[in-house]
Amino acid sequence: MIKNATQKEVNAALRAEKEILLEMMERQKNVFCQACRDSRLKQLRLENELLKEKLSKLDPSYMGNEELSLELKLGLPQRSTDGTYL
Repeated sequence: MIKNATQKEVNAALRAEKEILLEMMERQKNVFCQACRDSRLKQLRLENELLKEKLSKLDPSYMGNEELSLELKLGLPQRSTDGTYL
C-alpha cells in the first residue's frame, strides 16, 4: 500500500482484493465440480457397461458371447448371476 493512502482508499483496495479472491475461489470450485461430474459420468458409463454385460448373460442374443466380461477386462472379481462375488 502507498504510505499516504487514506482509510477510504485502503478499504477500497481491500474490498477489491476480497472480490478477486472470491472470484478465484468460485473458479476453483467450478473446476472441482467439473472434475466431480466427469468422475460421476465415468462411473455411470462403467455401470452401464456392467448392466449390458448382465443383460447379455440373461439374453445371449443381445451381445456376442465370445466377448470377455467387462469385469474380467478390468481385473475385478467375477460376479455370479445372483450378483454375489465368486
